[in-house]
Amino acid sequence: MTKTKTPKVFISYSHSSPDHKIKVKKLADELLKNGVNVIMDIYDLKHGNDIYKYMQQMGASKKPVDKVLIICDSEYAKKSEDGEKGVGVESQIISAEISGKFEQDKFIPVLFEQDENGKPYLPVYCKPLRYIDMSGEEEYIQGFDELLRTIHGEPLYKKPEIGQKPDFGAGVPIAAASVVESSNEVCKSILNEKNNAVELLEDYFDSFAAKIKNFGFGTASFDKDYNHVIRQIEEFIPLRNEAIKVFSCIARHINDDFIEEIHKLFEKLLPYMEPPTNAGSYSDTDCDVPKFLIHELFLYAVALLINKARFKAVARLMDKHYYFPSARRNEKFLPFIEIRQYIKGFTIRNQRLKLGRANLRADYLMNRCNVFGITFDSIIQTDIILAIKGALSSGPWSGWYPDTYIYSDKYWNYEMLARAESREHFDKIKCLWGIEKPETIVPALNKVNDSLKDRFYHNILSSISYDRWCKKP
Repeated sequence: MTKTKTPKVFISYSHSSPDHKIKVKKLADELLKNGVNVIMDIYDLKHGNDIYKYMQQMGASKKPVDKVLIICDSEYAKKSEDGEKGVGVESQIISAEISGKFEQDKFIPVLFEQDENGKPYLPVYCKPLRYIDMSGEEEYIQGFDELLRTIHGEPLYKKPEIGQKPDFGAGVPIAAASVVESSNEVCKSILNEKNNAVELLEDYFDSFAAKIKNFGFGTASFDKDYNHVIRQIEEFIPLRNEAIKVFSCIARHINDDFIEEIHKLFEKLLPYMEPPTNAGSYSDTDCDVPKFLIHELFLYAVALLINKARFKAVARLMDKHYYFPSARRNEKFLPFIEIRQYIKGFTIRNQRLKLGRANLRADYLMNRCNVFGITFDSIIQTDIILAIKGALSSGPWSGWYPDTYIYSDKYWNYEMLARAESREHFDKIKCLWGIEKPETIVPALNKVNDSLKDRFYHNILSSISYDRWCKKP
């Protein structure tokens, strides 16, 4: 098996301020976590080292780097022009390299600051180069994904092969595709409060739902070890990350219409969790891929809303039913708990390969939780919240199964739930479960805890200390 080469990058930046230095370190740490070998002075320039030799790593050294990230802010641009030591020396090396024999895509300007008119602060030699904008919170999230893909050589859009010349003599117009495929375009429309933001979001979700349709039906039956299904789940990650980016923008710029579009997205996805009506024969595992993907997407959508304290929006997604015109069900409107379906293939794989895992679905959810800006703890907290709501509204035996709870530390109080000790905070989150009066909390959740314990053999609610809720102002 060929070992994948780890890309190596050098970060050139100015020590403009303590906050700026922290932001650059955060970027370096996130890159390191995502398979990039980062060269940065705070980690690699030791006392007694030759500073000039350290800087020469950007160029034709014995151990050259693959990319140089030029972190551009006002101080970097100024020091570059003034030729001040440090940035000034690095700028001389970079400008010589750009104008020399080396490919220009080795040097990536990363914009951390704009002037009051929205113009980027760039050194003179960077102005002709295409930069990655990470100057604001939204831009940082989108830019990080773009930067990571650039470093790893995994572009979001790969140029397709040139096709055949169309037949113009048939008298039929050649229609251009009008589906919105770029999450960046949708996020910008949301961020800038464009009038067509809802329309673009709807088009994007339509396109996204159509892509999920291509993942999965009938693939598990022909693969006794379930390997093809696992590969499809992995291949979906780039598309998943695009959707998560959109969910994140919605969570930051909440709007009732946007939440309605999320609800409609899952209505579009639910039919893929059952075999098509025209399917002749099928097995219990034929829809396992979309079952996993749709469940994972819902966890992320809810987790991102919770992280931004959009509790009313979460309550709306949990309270509203989802239209599911299934020929195999009598009920046409289903509660949110139907989004999490049992996946038989994971059980089969676990047994055939003798993996000895307690919950393979939870394993994959944890291993895939490498999205910038969201932790696996927030996914576990979301699972617990959904389980409580499911038990309150549908009963424990038909409720939401919190797969990720298996990775929960029973001594860890999840922040949103721990804050419910404050009456003020409880008043914000009570809409999640429809519990209005503080005196009804403990009896209601005691009943839920007992029923969940009977089903899952775990004291699931022991980690949230709900008996202390509303005890403080």
